[in-house]
Amino acid sequence: MKKVIICIVSVSLLLSVFCSCSNKKAEESVVTSIVYIGPDGQVLDHQYEASYEETVNSRVDNKPYTETETTTSTTVRETESEDALIDRAISNAESLLAEEKYDQALASLIEVKSIVSDRSRIIDEENRINSFRPVALYDLTPMTKTRGNVLNPVKWHGNKVLNTGECGKTGIGAETYELLSFGGYPGRTHGVTSASYDFYIQGEYDQLSGEFYLSGETESHKNTPMSLSLNVYADGVIIYESEELTKGDLPISILTDIPSGCQVLRVEFVSSTTNIADGISEETQYGSALVNAYLSKKYVPLT
Repeated sequence: MKKVIICIVSVSLLLSVFCSCSNKKAEESVVTSIVYIGPDGQVLDHQYEASYEETVNSRVDNKPYTETETTTSTTVRETESEDALIDRAISNAESLLAEEKYDQALASLIEVKSIVSDRSRIIDEENRINSFRPVALYDLTPMTKTRGNVLNPVKWHGNKVLNTGECGKTGIGAETYELLSFGGYPGRTHGVTSASYDFYIQGEYDQLSGEFYLSGETESHKNTPMSLSLNVYADGVIIYESEELTKGDLPISILTDIPSGCQVLRVEFVSSTTNIADGISEETQYGSALVNAYLSKKYVPLT
């Protein structure tokens, strides 16, 4: 009887162990057979993918992005045509050009120029902007220079001093040397001489602007009894005539239109001396003047 009971108990234990193992295997089978479903119904390999998808498709306010929203300039470029990008860039550059902000206008084109495949329109716009940039008379090579009998055409550098005490101005000018015999004429009380520059501008400019100064390089120049003035000619026709500058005078602002199609622009400095007796100056006189001026084109909107 005892043997039968022991056998039954042994069988029961074996069945219990077998059932326990079977349940564990079943549980393991259930765990390994879990399928993770993403927010759009897709099957995922790992549950963390669901968390990742939720993160990239939500904002700080926990609302999903709509199809029409963009978050970076790259997205904008992908959705905007190349022609539209170029049109917008040129429009922005033209607004800056109209305000005479030449460097800013050029800078505004750099980004678009770096990403479009056809740069021809951007390059044309860059050339257009540069064509409106003012050109200093100092930087141009004159076609001819004419010297007077006591008046020399000179280029002024920034280290020269004006009669106001300023320095740093650069331009073209005229300068006298010691007047030992400034010739007068019978019946006249003063003598006149001039020096000039001729610039071949080929109809490219519409305006001349700048300032006309008297030198203060020495006390003799600063306190000169001479007078100096400025004339501008377009193809031989006078288009500007300044007042005379002499000791104590402030600089004169210059602004004059240049006739359309003008080929040769002449900038002429005129000096006059006083105290002429018998055709000879009675005192040593000095004089020097500077024009810091620029040629430019008037802005015309792009059509």
